[in-house]
Amino acid sequence: MFSKAFRFNIKNLLPEGGDISLRNFSITEAVLLLVMAFLVSRGLGVIRQIIFNALFGTGIEANAYYAAARLPEILFDLIAGGALTHAFIPVFLSQEKNRGQREAWRLASLVFNVLLVALTVLVLISEAVAPFFVSRLLVPGYPPAQQALTATLTRIMLIQPLVLGVGTVITAVLDSKRQFFLPAVSLAIYNVGLIGGLLVTLAVPGIGIYGPTYGVLAAALLQVAVMVPGLVKQGVRYSFFWDLKYPGLRDVMRMLGPNMLAVAITSTGFIVDTAFISFMPDKASLAASRNAHLLFALPLALVGQTMALAGLPQLSALATSGRYVRLRTTLLKLAGSSAHSQYRRGSGALPLRQTRHSTALPTWRVW
Repeated sequence: MFSKAFRFNIKNLLPEGGDISLRNFSITEAVLLLVMAFLVSRGLGVIRQIIFNALFGTGIEANAYYAAARLPEILFDLIAGGALTHAFIPVFLSQEKNRGQREAWRLASLVFNVLLVALTVLVLISEAVAPFFVSRLLVPGYPPAQQALTATLTRIMLIQPLVLGVGTVITAVLDSKRQFFLPAVSLAIYNVGLIGGLLVTLAVPGIGIYGPTYGVLAAALLQVAVMVPGLVKQGVRYSFFWDLKYPGLRDVMRMLGPNMLAVAITSTGFIVDTAFISFMPDKASLAASRNAHLLFALPLALVGQTMALAGLPQLSALATSGRYVRLRTTLLKLAGSSAHSQYRRGSGALPLRQTRHSTALPTWRVW
């Protein structure tokens, strides 16, 4: 269990001794770092939730806000969430090992360019169809005024997946080099933007629900901005490279396909769930279910997600090098540690099936 991949040196987590953003972390160190980031994020999330509930409770505006987050979440999960990270990291490491740094950066640039174009097109289409999607599919049981508010908030939040899509590529590059510090900081800082939006509403009550809605965009910008210095320190070589037949891009797309299918199926379930709740006589049902989901998601984030984030680069590097015996051993240690942690948390059983919270980037962005 104490092989090189799982070594632990507390000094590696302290600020002394050089630029912490450029350090390579072992799986154990990365898990601890990410757990601390999640705990800070959840702590800030409690503050955010207290302020939000004090301002909006589980009323009409709160329900519209929660429902409006669905379509942006789906777009991000489908194109640029953890599915892309899982597909990108192995190919990026393989490209770097077999063809050198220059080709690896060309691949990163190409994925970034294709992602930006694809998300821009999808966001523009979604902006146009948002009213129909909201009224006919997402919350058909809400009255017209609440549907209109939900559609308006949806159109504002649709900018978020475009911003976070950029951040996905940055995170994937940093994770591939086992530099988890800035991605961990970005997890914690996301709630700062949301709290900022709520504080604006507290200062100017007339802004209402639009305060936290624009706070979602501010949070996305903060999350991406905090990681940019790490990318610059890596000597990033961006180029406007466009070749849809490029072998590396094909490899990424081939690996992305099954992940996208899984996300699409899961997202369909969330849409059906939201539509069903919209017909319930208690109009606070959607807001209440979102509040309950916060507690449900915490164990999965602290155990499953952190281990997936920490282990993927190491596993990908071993696969790229053809070290399959070590790959199998490392994977078994990760799976055994995750199952043991879940059991000790009192579940008495193996982990539950992974939800969207098991993706490499936390995709539950609003909450």
